[in-house]
Amino acid sequence: MAYVNIGEPPKSLCILPGKQSADRDSNEALGMFSDTLLAIFPTFIIWRLHRSTVEWTIVSILIGLGLLAVLARMFKIVTLKSFDITSENTVGDMMPAFIWTRIEEIDHIIAACAPLLKLPIEWNGQPLLLAWEITGAVVNSEN
Repeated sequence: MAYVNIGEPPKSLCILPGKQSADRDSNEALGMFSDTLLAIFPTFIIWRLHRSTVEWTIVSILIGLGLLAVLARMFKIVTLKSFDITSENTVGDMMPAFIWTRIEEIDHIIAACAPLLKLPIEWNGQPLLLAWEITGAVVNSEN
């Protein structure tokens, strides 16, 4: 068996906690800004399409679900600000931030898929009846 002598490990320095906090805060601020922008911007595009008020409201609410991710991110920031890295139970103390991170990710997925729910909400089951009438599946009781 051959052993490789890799020498001494490189001299490295840990990132200072203040620098870690500043990097994390700037990353969170950029994420909150982009989430807010992506949740609000499409409503202006929809408004220019001159759709009905009901349709505009439905799509705006569905797209606006991304604002819930901003709220989850705010809670995560508050949780991380109170996190103590020197705690003996680091994993247990980190769980609230972990949970808020998962909630934020799940909400991003929901907000991305939500505009596809516009038709089922708007039609309320009518497309199925329309398809039956077109294909002749609905039998007229007058005959």
